[in-house]
Amino acid sequence: GRRNLTVAVGQDCRLTSESYASALSRGLRAEGLDVVRLGTCPTPLTYFSIFNQDLDGGIMITGSHNPPDYNGFKMMMGKKSFFGADIQTLGAMAGKGDWETGQGKVER
Repeated sequence: GRRNLTVAVGQDCRLTSESYASALSRGLRAEGLDVVRLGTCPTPLTYFSIFNQDLDGGIMITGSHNPPDYNGFKMMMGKKSFFGADIQTLGAMAGKGDWETGQGKVER
């Protein structure tokens, strides 16, 4: 079984996606989360991995249908979308330094 909460990280083919995925993975691991790096893949594969591998959440790095110079995150907490007020709450928590520490691992 898994020791820590585990999050999938997928990325699209934008030039900035790999550096975002690496930084995101380091940050998640520093919080004590394990990370499954999916590499370059379509968004539905990230969602599929969460359900198929029974993961605790996932983040897809993509600008979706926006121009190539835009990029961002599509997030899931558990098996549900994470958006709107949830993102505002997360931002406020991060702004106050309200986070955990630990040492997660990464697998590909």
